[in-house]
Amino acid sequence: MSISPLIVMIPLFAQLSEVDLINTYLGGIVLYVGLRLAFTVYVLEGIFRELPDELFDTARLDGAKELRIFLRILLPLALPGLAAVSILNLLEVWNDLLVGLLFLSSPDTIPITANVVAFQGKFSADPQRVFAGLLIAALPMLLAYLGLRRYFIRGMISGAFK
Repeated sequence: MSISPLIVMIPLFAQLSEVDLINTYLGGIVLYVGLRLAFTVYVLEGIFRELPDELFDTARLDGAKELRIFLRILLPLALPGLAAVSILNLLEVWNDLLVGLLFLSSPDTIPITANVVAFQGKFSADPQRVFAGLLIAALPMLLAYLGLRRYFIRGMISGAFK
């Protein structure tokens, strides 16, 4: 997490171009997962560490197997935190220009947020097109937030009262 993504862009470009993953959806997925993994693990580790061990010990005494404990106890308790991390990662990936412009720059794979940059020329800009493109690019994230806001807010404040 302490290394800026800007520092690793040249080595990442070299490695992805060796395996022909530049301008492919798979390359974008691998890159975004790799760049967001440290943040996700860091936040989820704090969320899972807050869950009391007594719940799991009690479930084991009742005869529950590990998979059942995970699915029936751990996931429902961690759902607000998982939703918060998912929304934060989704917003970060959706608003990312660097990866979209460097690694997914072909017309078939460029993300919509990076494609808004195409509305601005070197010496001219069309503000109406730029703002319309930004509105269209922001609309899915606004809808996702409105649909998941109760989980997001619950996940953000879950550690405040313990």
